[in-house]
Amino acid sequence: MGGGGEGAAWVEGRVVTVRRCRELVGDEAQEREAGLLRLNSEGREAAAMVERVRGEVEAWRVQLEEAARCLAVVQAWTARHSQQAEVPHQALRRQVLQEVRQEVQVEQGVKTKKPPLPSKPPKPAPSVGQVAYLTLAQFEAVPKYMKGRTTYEVLNQAVDELNTALQEKYTFLANRMADLPNRTAKKRHQALRAQESKDTKGAHFVTAEELRHSAHLKSETGRRSLLTILRHFGLTREIRGPGSIVRFAVARPGRWE
Repeated sequence: MGGGGEGAAWVEGRVVTVRRCRELVGDEAQEREAGLLRLNSEGREAAAMVERVRGEVEAWRVQLEEAARCLAVVQAWTARHSQQAEVPHQALRRQVLQEVRQEVQVEQGVKTKKPPLPSKPPKPAPSVGQVAYLTLAQFEAVPKYMKGRTTYEVLNQAVDELNTALQEKYTFLANRMADLPNRTAKKRHQALRAQESKDTKGAHFVTAEELRHSAHLKSETGRRSLLTILRHFGLTREIRGPGSIVRFAVARPGRWE
């Protein structure tokens, strides 16, 4: 009785049987009693079959909802990677346009004026540790008590926020104190350096203060929920102390294990 069509045919067959039993019941008491018992038995079997069919329909509905959610995640992930794949091409296009403008200016005689020599070569952007994304298979393996209502898309957005905060912090720290524009920037530079200790040597980390403008990691509840999942897979690590300071660091394979 596994399929819905077979279940419907079974119920229709039972209804026909019940009707025939009612037609064949005679006037004798013993015959009527036997017929009624048969009718009662058929009715109970039909009711049980209807309940089983309802259960199968409900199971199919749940599976369809899960399939729809999986499809939405895959579509979002595909769209996200498509956008990322376009970025290098766009950046290259801007660079080519800039070079073309410079060549046009040279042809028009602008070359007669020597451009001022830069006072010092531009400083290369620092190499900042970044947190890797979880695969969909890893996310599916997260224990339910740890995952809660977190979705795969939200977790990836939290990784983006964490990486953005790391990049911004260490790009700022790469500046020398003498090059900072004002007293506020110098105080911030000193405060960030004061977060470092012997335990943070070689590590890239942020604190709750650097995450205060993020959408998913600004609250303690959000950080505890999302960063616990990342720590579970060895992608981040907490470095505590001295005192109450908590640092959320990028975990390096083999270093923080």
